[in-house]
Formats: sequence, C-alpha cells, structure tokens
Amino acid sequence: MNRRRGNLRALLRDGAWNASRPAPNDPEAEASAREFESRVQEHIACLPEKLRSALLLSAVQGLDARTVGMILKVPEATVRSRVFMARRQLLKALMP
Repeated sequence: MNRRRGNLRALLRDGAWNASRPAPNDPEAEASAREFESRVQEHIACLPEKLRSALLLSAVQGLDARTVGMILKVPEATVRSRVFMARRQLLKALMP
C-alpha cells in the first residue's frame, strides 16, 4: 500500500491528524507531511457541507455516529453514509 494512502486512511479513519507526521529529525519528510496535511484540509473545505460536517464531527472530533446524528438531526445510518462518501471523495481527490 502506498505510504500516502495509508496515512490518509489513518487520518480520516482515526481523526489522528498527527499520525502521518514523521520523526522531527527528517526535515524533508516533515515538509512533505505538512504539504499533504494542507492538501487534505483544502479538500475537506471543498466537500459539500453535509459531508464535511459529518466527517469533521466523526473523524476529527471523535464523536460516534449516534451523537453526530443527534447534532445534525439525521439518522445514524445517514451519518455513516455521509462519512463514507466524504472519505471516498477525499481519497479520489488526493490519490494520483
């Protein structure tokens, strides 16, 4: 598996924004990771609001689908679907 793809999946699955960060003693890898994180954030900002809000509440804030559903006033299954679609769009946009 491509290292970037693995980092993106971990980033989106776990909300671990720093999971893809290399050791601080590798400036080139650190710069690459910052650039990649910036691209991820740009693409997240371009997602439709419904997908973006579900993704951010779930992956970044770490809330479960039930809680996100109560916040957004949608069923839990809708939250899962929106998070899935958001992740799929991000993977398509970020992978060559």
